[in-house]
Amino acid sequence: MGIKDYNMIFDELDRSCHGFLTADQLQEFHKSVYLTTIPLAQINTVIKQICGASSVGKVTRDLFLVVLSEIERRRLIQEEAYWDFRALDLDGNNKISLKDALILFREFHGENFSLDTWNKFISSREYPYCDIYYDEIRAWLCEIPEGTACTDQQLIEEERRLDEMIMEWKWNEYETMKTFEDNVDKDDYRESVSREANRKLNKWNRQGVEALLYDDGLAVGEDDSNLPLKPRNSVNINDLLDSVDQKYNILQDRLLLNMAEFAANMENEVSDIFQDLRRRTKQMIKDKSLTGNGRDLLGGMASLPYSLLALLGHHKSQNEFEEIKQEILNLKEEGKSEEEIRKFCEGKFENLNGGSKTAGDILEYLEDRRLQEKQYCLGLLHKGGDGKSAAMSINSELASLHHQHDLLGYESDISSSILTTGLGERSICDKLNNLDELRSKKLVLSQLEEKKGRKQIQVSEGKITLDKLDNLGIVDLRLKVISEIDRKHFFEREAMISMLQGPDSKPVIEVLRKLSEIEKKKEINHLRNQHQNWLNNLSSFLPDSSTLSVHYKILHKAVGLYWLKQQAKEEERYPNISNVEISSIILSKLNLYQEAEVKQKIEEIQSMSSEVLRKLIRKQHKYCINECFDGIANVTMGTLVLSDDDKEFIEVLDEKYSTLREKLFICMLQHKHGLDWINLDDKIKEKELHKLRKEEKKLRATQNTEELAEFLGPKIMEISSKLCYSLGSPKWITLNSSDTKSENILSYLIERYDEEQQALITWLQTDAVKKLSGRKKRKEVVHTKLQIMCLKLELDLQTSYLMNGMIERLEDGEDTTRLTSLSEVSVKSWRDRLSHGIHYKPLFQDLQNMKRDDITSWQFVYLTEVKYRHSDEREVLLEIVKEMSSDFLQEAAAMMGEGDRQKRLSELQTKYLKLDLSSKDDYEDYRVILEEAGAIQVICRKALLQKERRRGITAEMTAVSLLYDLYHQQFKELRSIYTHLDKIEEADLIDRQSKERVMRKNNISPNVIKVLTVVKGAAHDHDLLQVVDRKYDVLKDRLLSESIKQSMEPSAWSKLSKKDKLNKVNKLKESTEIHWRQANIAEFALVLGNDFNLTFDTKNILGCDRENFRQSGLIEELKSETCSVPASEVVQFLYDRLEEEKESVLNMSQGSSTGVFLSDGNKFALVARLKREVTVCDDQDSLYLSSLSAGLLERQSFDVKNIPVNDQKRYKILAEDSIKWCEGEKNDIKIESPIFSTDIMELENDVLKLLYIQHKQEQLDWYRILSSNKQIELRNTATVQSKQQRNDRLITLTNNLTALQTVDCKEYKSILLEAMVYKKENILSKSEHQNSTMEDINIIMMSLLLQYQNSHAEKIIQNFSNQTTEDLTWLSNQITSDQHKKKCQNIVEVVFSTETSTESTKEDLLAALEGKYDALRDKLIIEALIAQYGELDWSKITDAERQKKVFEMKLKERRLRKEGKIDEVNKLIGESLKHQEALTKLMGDNKADADRKLRERLEKRKQRIQEGKTEEECMLLEEEDIKKEEENTNILQELESRFCQEKEKLLNQLSNDSNNTEDIEKLKHELIKLRQDERKARNEDGFESAALVIGLAQKAEEDESEKERQWRLAKERLLASRRKRGTEQKKKEDIIEEDIENINSKTRLREILLMLNDKNHTENRNYLIQLLEDVDEDKIAILSQLLNENLETKISESCELRKKWKESTDPNEDDELTIFKEICGCTVEIKRREKEEGYDLDEVKVELLADLQHLQDIGTRKLRLQIPQKEITWLKEKITEAKQGGNHDNVGIILFLGQGQPVEETNKDEHLVIAALEKKYDVMRDKLIVEALMREIGQAEWSRLSQLQKQKQVIQIKLENRRLRREGKMVEEISDLIKEHLKNTQGYS
Repeated sequence: MGIKDYNMIFDELDRSCHGFLTADQLQEFHKSVYLTTIPLAQINTVIKQICGASSVGKVTRDLFLVVLSEIERRRLIQEEAYWDFRALDLDGNNKISLKDALILFREFHGENFSLDTWNKFISSREYPYCDIYYDEIRAWLCEIPEGTACTDQQLIEEERRLDEMIMEWKWNEYETMKTFEDNVDKDDYRESVSREANRKLNKWNRQGVEALLYDDGLAVGEDDSNLPLKPRNSVNINDLLDSVDQKYNILQDRLLLNMAEFAANMENEVSDIFQDLRRRTKQMIKDKSLTGNGRDLLGGMASLPYSLLALLGHHKSQNEFEEIKQEILNLKEEGKSEEEIRKFCEGKFENLNGGSKTAGDILEYLEDRRLQEKQYCLGLLHKGGDGKSAAMSINSELASLHHQHDLLGYESDISSSILTTGLGERSICDKLNNLDELRSKKLVLSQLEEKKGRKQIQVSEGKITLDKLDNLGIVDLRLKVISEIDRKHFFEREAMISMLQGPDSKPVIEVLRKLSEIEKKKEINHLRNQHQNWLNNLSSFLPDSSTLSVHYKILHKAVGLYWLKQQAKEEERYPNISNVEISSIILSKLNLYQEAEVKQKIEEIQSMSSEVLRKLIRKQHKYCINECFDGIANVTMGTLVLSDDDKEFIEVLDEKYSTLREKLFICMLQHKHGLDWINLDDKIKEKELHKLRKEEKKLRATQNTEELAEFLGPKIMEISSKLCYSLGSPKWITLNSSDTKSENILSYLIERYDEEQQALITWLQTDAVKKLSGRKKRKEVVHTKLQIMCLKLELDLQTSYLMNGMIERLEDGEDTTRLTSLSEVSVKSWRDRLSHGIHYKPLFQDLQNMKRDDITSWQFVYLTEVKYRHSDEREVLLEIVKEMSSDFLQEAAAMMGEGDRQKRLSELQTKYLKLDLSSKDDYEDYRVILEEAGAIQVICRKALLQKERRRGITAEMTAVSLLYDLYHQQFKELRSIYTHLDKIEEADLIDRQSKERVMRKNNISPNVIKVLTVVKGAAHDHDLLQVVDRKYDVLKDRLLSESIKQSMEPSAWSKLSKKDKLNKVNKLKESTEIHWRQANIAEFALVLGNDFNLTFDTKNILGCDRENFRQSGLIEELKSETCSVPASEVVQFLYDRLEEEKESVLNMSQGSSTGVFLSDGNKFALVARLKREVTVCDDQDSLYLSSLSAGLLERQSFDVKNIPVNDQKRYKILAEDSIKWCEGEKNDIKIESPIFSTDIMELENDVLKLLYIQHKQEQLDWYRILSSNKQIELRNTATVQSKQQRNDRLITLTNNLTALQTVDCKEYKSILLEAMVYKKENILSKSEHQNSTMEDINIIMMSLLLQYQNSHAEKIIQNFSNQTTEDLTWLSNQITSDQHKKKCQNIVEVVFSTETSTESTKEDLLAALEGKYDALRDKLIIEALIAQYGELDWSKITDAERQKKVFEMKLKERRLRKEGKIDEVNKLIGESLKHQEALTKLMGDNKADADRKLRERLEKRKQRIQEGKTEEECMLLEEEDIKKEEENTNILQELESRFCQEKEKLLNQLSNDSNNTEDIEKLKHELIKLRQDERKARNEDGFESAALVIGLAQKAEEDESEKERQWRLAKERLLASRRKRGTEQKKKEDIIEEDIENINSKTRLREILLMLNDKNHTENRNYLIQLLEDVDEDKIAILSQLLNENLETKISESCELRKKWKESTDPNEDDELTIFKEICGCTVEIKRREKEEGYDLDEVKVELLADLQHLQDIGTRKLRLQIPQKEITWLKEKITEAKQGGNHDNVGIILFLGQGQPVEETNKDEHLVIAALEKKYDVMRDKLIVEALMREIGQAEWSRLSQLQKQKQVIQIKLENRRLRREGKMVEEISDLIKEHLKNTQGYS
């Protein structure tokens, strides 16, 4: 336990905050922890030892831990010593010898054992050498030894001395005892000794050691009136057992007295018989011979009316007690009526009464029950009771027994004694209402019968005094409290019985019977107030009888009224009920109230300190002597005694009404004195006021309406009705304004006070209010004080009354009617004040006497300062209006257009928000803004009023309108402050008050500037808060609906129409609205019902709110399990969340969280977002769904990808509900036309409405698509396709949809339908959805639509901030147009959305691998079908029929393969088996298979050689084995085997990879590679080429087998191209047209780049094949005539020509094709010549194509290795380049025989420099050559050449130049050409 924990414990114990703890408190704390503790004396010793003698038994906080440690040390020592003591106590008599005690001293004192300490212990004993009890020694063992340590020799000597002294003492004792035995009779002696010992022990316990030292020989009680009792501060088990004995001794004596009276023949014999019975009974109990012999005693056969069990009842420790209790509870649960339960209890009572009723048997039963109760008390010592600790249980039980003793003291009859004892035994929670009601009824009937005809025992006759309390211990004080309460209750019962059946009871009842019900109600209210006044003026001394009789008459009337009320009630049930039975019912209720009070006090006093107990005793004594009889008042009038804290509430209420009357008196005097009133002396004014107060007080007592009217005078009577209306109904009473009309203001104030006081008292006594924290409860005191302050602040009477009423109902919202009246009256009062020359003076509070730690006072000070500022603001606003009436600024403002004025106000508002008003310059700007805004706003307001009223507008009307806005703003501010007042700490209050004062001194008026800068039509903070309120109103309505639904049968609720349900909700809403406004959660929950519980957690359903989600981005997962949440928790959560959201929205609006104020446009967007939340929530019909919708919309983002994972489940629940709704809708939703308006907010609302309709229609259309029957065939096709195929098909459908010109057509719907099917299949292919039903998938699809719809709405709302009215109008029309055209953009987004993940999952990789091998199987199936139909017939079949036949065979193949029927698959495939031999060659064996086969062949060869076969024979046999193996091997099995091997390898890789970045990138790379392989395989035309592609993709090393595969792949592609020649070329691969600028997924960008790369490679191959196919034998024959040199020259010329073509600014693709066509034959011829003879033309073409493939594979591998390290920007650039296409560089490299090949990266920079130099000089050479050619050919001929021909001429010369340079002939031959050219050049010399 840490230091903080001990500080908390200290604070818990020090509840009075004294700063110290006493020894009693420490002992109680220690006892609560360990049940038993060390004695109080030892605790005092510890305190004195540690804290010092000056501490006076007090422990401060800093020494608390040290003291506890020392106490704990002593406890541990004593606990250990106790068991050592028990071990030494061999006889078991709880004593040990002195020598054994010495052993204990040595053991516990250890090496420090001192004879000094030992001798002190010996000398402290009265009989030093007798045996020792544990209690004598335990304190000494804990002490620190004094003196020097004892040596071994000293110890031996001490033991010897002890032996001698003990022997001597025992001898002396023996001699003494022997003397006594010889001289005294043994029995008499023992009795005498026992009596004397008990007398001394009792005296010691009751009066302390001092009384024993000065023993007077008297027993306690004989003459102890003046002797103080020993203080008892703790209770031990003996006290409890003694109390039990005392209780049963009293009952036994009462029973014995009854037996004596029965047995006596004469009255004077009763006493002797009674004493004899007592003596014999005690002896029989002592001898344990009472059982079975009770009837043999005198009077033992006397009979009682009831058995003991019937009267006393079972003890609460007995099983029978719980059984009867459970039986009654079961009857109530079964719905039995009260009458049936009553009859059951009567039967039980009769059963209990069936036992013996003889006195002797009852005596025996009493003794048995005594033992039983003692056993119960002993059990409390060990385990406590009712969940309390043992110490607490013992104290409570002792108090309860003491209460039973008191009850017995007030009863004399044996039956009544037993009854009252039994009822007193059981606590309130244990009372069985019906069974104990019977006992209580018999008791009160007995009491009424006994008191009939007897005089009432009154307090004044009892001579009641209060004993001194100072010397009583805390236990005695607790019992004294119970005694005082019991005594008060006794006199209260006496008074009640007298009032019910006394001589004056009938006359009082008859008089009251004549009153009407309304008069009775008024009378009871009047009596209640009189009783309350009596309680407020109690005397500490016994009043005289005449004074007490006044209050007695009040209560007597109340009892009479209640008796009449009870009579009317009971006669409805029992028409023949007697008056005595009615009286018994009332007396029973009083007994029940009294018993409840006692039980409550027994629990409360356990935690009270001594001082508090003394105060409580004095208080109860005062109540008793003043005959308050609060029990009678409570039963008859419902009045409860207020606590001291609650009295303050009534006091401030009294002060408020005194102030109301004071304002009225001042107005009366003003009317009386006129203008002279202002100049009168203050003393004269006070004298006049005092006179009116006194007179009014008398009139108020009589309540004579005529006299009150005369007192008020005619002028006040004229405005009385206005004043009554101004005040309105009290806060606590819900009345209409019409109910507050009265013709006499004083009469209304009296009635209003009574109503408000009673309502306030009722409020204070509710359980919910009692549980409130002190600060929250005392907020009402501050509220009332604020009303008082406002009354005093206003000078005008009607203004003060209006202001009081508005402040009083501050939490109830805005009263526009009274607010308008207040504005009008305020302006009139202001003008009257100015006309009389009275100037406004700001008020400032004097805070010099303010103290800390008084938060209530600081709350009031802060609110007062705010209210003072509001008064200042009112004055500022009215002054501005007054000045602006003739200001030039107003003239300038009037010249501005309306739009310009609105814009300028918005600018001024923004400028004000940026000001730092602590700066002098900014303050000057503030004044300028205030004046300019005032001028503009006055003009704007006049124009607005003129438009509304269509008549002349005065300056006063403008002032009233602006003041109304100011009041509205001020009350809103005040309401907000008051709502959160209890949550503001004192330091914050002081700081806020200081800031308010500084603001006032600087003349800053924030509310004025808000009013003056308000822009018409703009979104303001109150608009935001109103929408938030509306949202939570929807949630509240759903909560009320849930409550009503639970209270009804499910079938009954479902039968109600929507209108009936709404009516029920509205009716319930009326009764809860006031509780919601006042934050009275407990009362709100009570209206819902005590049994109302939600089966779900609303907090979890709603999830994280918008502010917390914005900060954390985390959202709790939706819980699926049901729970039980009480209504109070739900209401509290909704209220707290509302307040938090309001604060969050205000922070957003005011820039508190971001530091930037929201513009009007952004506020519009925020309002629109909140309104949409309201609309969507209101669309749901349950709290569960409304909460889901609200939470999701709060966290909505414009990007679907940002939706939290934990919100997906919430969307699915909403989707499920949406599907149910769609199932019931048969028709489309009606399309509404957009509105025409110039108001932005109206247009935004219209957009939201149209958007909501559009989304609902989309949901309906989507459901119809999801449930369409046309999807079956499509799904069959999609099922057998791989995920990659489905994605490719979605790409195609996207492009098809984009190509559509119109939307409203069947093709549009069919595209969406097909795309939906492929989307479904993609979802089903995921592992988590493999077991999902189609209904589950539909829910997922609908949830996706809801997500996209919310995202769509969010995008639109975000654009609201910068949209004009024209933009919004266009948007409305667009939404309507889309709905007319059935354009479902959100559905399109759902079906064509790409799934991008940041990580490559195991599922994605395996799916890609499966897709790759599916591609091979598909090729086999197609070739099998071609073989089956024949190539010619197959070409004649339409595409649809082909697809159908392929689909059917794929289904069969897949089914057979899953069933393991590979042979049947082989038969199905048929001719495709011929590819088996090629498969291994094409794809190659993996290393494991190759090694395995090699080992097997080597083993066979060894065996054969051993058998004697030659090497040649072995080789021949191996060849045969290989052929058989190839024949027996099945291609499909081989495919499956390879798939399983590759899958196993992939899984191993996944299991070995970690989660680091490198491994994740590897997985991504592998996934992309697999998808690329599948795509490549599907793009091939046959199985063989597809297998070759995959084989090449698997191996990166360059070996002979790979070259062969490249060659065979090229051959297959060339043949496939020839087969398709003349037919339509294969469509280009579709690449999804995504906006790559919005893609931020590297994985997706990499995949797109590789797809484009493959697409370009395919185009290049087709391009080369086209060129090669143009080269025939004829061309080759011509080219064969040329030399290699000539062919190479042509190739070089073409290479240079293409280089020039690429460098040209506008290259023509046809020119490039011409270049390639011209050179292609040369390249083929050169390649052909390089080969040996017999190498035909096709083989050359295949080799060139294989070279291109090889070059492309190298490029692809480089790209794959390159992209993982590249960033998104690089990827996007490469994708853009790849999309442009048209790059045939690789084709050029092949045709140019390697010329123009790109440079390696390592030499790139060097090459660029050289290339730049060459280019520079090439340009110069080209110019020279061109000029020479022009000269040679002629200018005209040159111009007719095409650009390509010109370039050819230039290139030929350049190539010739290069040849000559290589041969060294450049100077000789080239110079001649240049010379001739230069001669003709001008300037040549």
